Amino acid sequence: GLYAPSAAPLTEESRLDPPRGPLGFYFDTKLCSEILVRAYEGQMHTVILRPFFIYGPGQRETMLLPRLIANVREGRALPVRGGRGTRLNPIFAGDAVDALATCLAADAPGVLNLAGPEVLTIRDIALHIGALIGREPLFDAQEGEADSVVADISRLRQRLTAPMTGCRKGIA
Repeated sequence: GLYAPSAAPLTEESRLDPPRGPLGFYFDTKLCSEILVRAYEGQMHTVILRPFFIYGPGQRETMLLPRLIANVREGRALPVRGGRGTRLNPIFAGDAVDALATCLAADAPGVLNLAGPEVLTIRDIALHIGALIGREPLFDAQEGEADSVVADISRLRQRLTAPMTGCRKGIA
């Protein structure tokens, strides 16, 4: 949520531009937290993780993947701009936990994007869900170009561990 919109994958050096609006305070506090953590880099081991769409068992129903699952299950059409919907690389909760545990054990200071190994669209994810539950998802084509919220995880792979859980397995 801190990055400026970009069609290219977002690196840790990509421009930050937290959105305004109803959740503006939330994104501003994330940015302030990063500034505070950086102030302590010389005094203790620090690392800043920027998670992208963590999903998994027990997640709140209001979060992205549980909402997609509920919409497919209940036969509600999913809005998809540009025919496919937003591009993203969600990360399974178990992979996020593994990365966090590795951060605690390793000296890997700096900022790391925390995202999954696959770049998918909302349509792709809905089709995976539909195949798993035996129900064809419905789509509502929207005008305009789809958003892209894809994290470059090259630094994560180099410094820590590569996320391994694909979306089909994670959703299952």
